[in-house]
Amino acid sequence: MSLETIKIMVKALSNEQIKAKVIDIIKKYCPECQLILIGSRARGDSNPRSDFDFVIKKTSIRPITKSIIKEEADALPTLKIIEIIDYNDLDEMFKKNVDSEGIVLYANTTSDPA
Repeated sequence: MSLETIKIMVKALSNEQIKAKVIDIIKKYCPECQLILIGSRARGDSNPRSDFDFVIKKTSIRPITKSIIKEEADALPTLKIIEIIDYNDLDEMFKKNVDSEGIVLYANTTSDPA
């Protein structure tokens, strides 16, 4: 049975539930990270099939941590694509766009993620 078949059999998450689940994943594996929503869902011009683009922001994120976060996000019961992007992998122009237009969904106020 393919992953897509399993996702269809399970009730798909709502958009708000998807965001909440990704926040939970970040809290579990990288509580000192910021989670920022970007793209059409942040701008408010998404359609029902739009993907979710999230940026995780921290001075340094271990590759294994990024991998686990991406795997858990991919396993969520939704047919929507969920992209997890490391802020450190972005070019300076894209970083400025994230900083000015992104919506911070989670930030641990006890530490500085940047």
